Amino acid sequence: MKMPTFSVVRLNMSVLLALFATEAAVAQAPTLTTLTPARNTIAATRNTNVAALFSQPLPPGATLRVFSQQAGGRKAGTTAISSNIITFDPASDFKPGETLTATLVTNVANTPHVWQFTAAATGGSGTFGPGIATSASTGNIEVGDLDNDGDLDVLSVTTQAVNIYRNTGTGQLVANGTISINNLIGIKLADVDGDGNLDVLATNVDITTIRCQATLYRNNSAGSFTQGASTDISNTSQFLSRIATGDVDGDGDLDLLYSLTAATNQLVVHLNNGLGVFGAPFSQTVVNSTVRTVQHLLGDVDNDGDLDVISIANDGSGGPSIYLNNGTGVFAAPVSYRASNYSGGIAIGDIDNDGDLDLAVPTFEPNSVVNILINNGSGIFAAGPAIAAGSAATTIALGDLNGDGKLDMAVAGNQISILLNGGNGTFSANPLVTLSNTQQDPIILVDIDGDGDLDITTKGGSTIYISLNQNIVTSTRVSSETAFQAWPNPAAASAHLYLTLPAPVSTAKVRLHTLLGQSVREHVFSGSATELPIAGLAKGIYLLTVQPLGQQPTTRRVVIE
Repeated sequence: MKMPTFSVVRLNMSVLLALFATEAAVAQAPTLTTLTPARNTIAATRNTNVAALFSQPLPPGATLRVFSQQAGGRKAGTTAISSNIITFDPASDFKPGETLTATLVTNVANTPHVWQFTAAATGGSGTFGPGIATSASTGNIEVGDLDNDGDLDVLSVTTQAVNIYRNTGTGQLVANGTISINNLIGIKLADVDGDGNLDVLATNVDITTIRCQATLYRNNSAGSFTQGASTDISNTSQFLSRIATGDVDGDGDLDLLYSLTAATNQLVVHLNNGLGVFGAPFSQTVVNSTVRTVQHLLGDVDNDGDLDVISIANDGSGGPSIYLNNGTGVFAAPVSYRASNYSGGIAIGDIDNDGDLDLAVPTFEPNSVVNILINNGSGIFAAGPAIAAGSAATTIALGDLNGDGKLDMAVAGNQISILLNGGNGTFSANPLVTLSNTQQDPIILVDIDGDGDLDITTKGGSTIYISLNQNIVTSTRVSSETAFQAWPNPAAASAHLYLTLPAPVSTAKVRLHTLLGQSVREHVFSGSATELPIAGLAKGIYLLTVQPLGQQPTTRRVVIE
């Protein structure tokens, strides 16, 4: 009679021990503690490694992939796991001012993590020179390193072709072939097959099937393209927004998003199989039959480790709509915000430097403003300042135009308004940029001439315009042997001073001192570049002296404000 009772007791104890072991394993599962660069960083060092730190050692099989929007697509590099940290060492530096997307898959609780950060732009003044004009076509443009030679090229759309323009390295564009595509609607430049080259994803109308489709044109790494798979999108009775790409399901490849905006407005997602082949519509979120969405941007607005969607319409609703991602590429119904009577563009970025993504929405009015919407960190936005922005503003771009670690604005309308971020909710206007008599759409901020600062690439009518950022430095003494550049100047007290010499040196001493000769910062460096932290210094005028070994010193005046 006792044996069954004893047997039951032993069985119950076994079950309890198994439960305790499971709970202990769950309790000890690694949790993510630190991202490097941090989520939504504005000025990550361009040669930085990307890493994630956990509370416990990681299991085998964890992966970390990084995607560039401008050069190299899925970045080549080396991934290493050492105990509780996973690190990705990219084979090439990031481009100035570009936004990178990192996807971390750890096989812990099967939960991926996606975050974005922006590489530092250095130098520049936010004052731009006259435009370099190149005759082109009337459609949208895309910018990226098509031939992997280190500089950024331009694509421009006609109704029958994509025109390719190669960069000479200085911002001069040279026509270099076409991709023939009938009934072309628009293009997106992205590495959707994950081979390290930027491909062209084109939308057009297939006259045989009478359907809109998205077709991949694979880059052979030298800027030549071969047609790949097509994905049906809609019939021709539907309006189609600009397409967007991003890793919305956290599996390490770029998925396809767009809106159909006719009888029923839908945000549609097609998941990528990793090779640039998109499946059937995976997620369709009905929005509002009266809204015609024209643009989608991707960013983690609620800081939960996945990419959400921020959209803008041109129907007079005048504000963005926010679609929160559940981590698998399924989006909740949008929350919309009123920002203006009419807006044709939107930009996202950490405008107030608090670690989350804010929104900037220009108004299309005779006296335009940019309405700033401030994020509370959980994807809920409140009205911020309204910044005067010229006339008939249609599009906007954010970027660090003067190298001080804060996001400035370039707003395109009848002219391009340059608005520099003071870091305290205020923006100051720099000189306007006039490139043509027509509105500029879109406006893209990239380092087109390879000098480290952000220039303007845009369209005016059927012309591509490139306007170079001017690096203005004041000098009290210049030596032909040791002339150097220093920026930003004026500089914010919280920034760094960046220095470059015309040629590498074995040893050089750099010293920042007052007008009375008192040293406040100094160190020794080698090579052709260095940086000097200036946090905590009082506002005023200083002298910056650089003396390579065996040469005469050179001094420049620096203003800290």
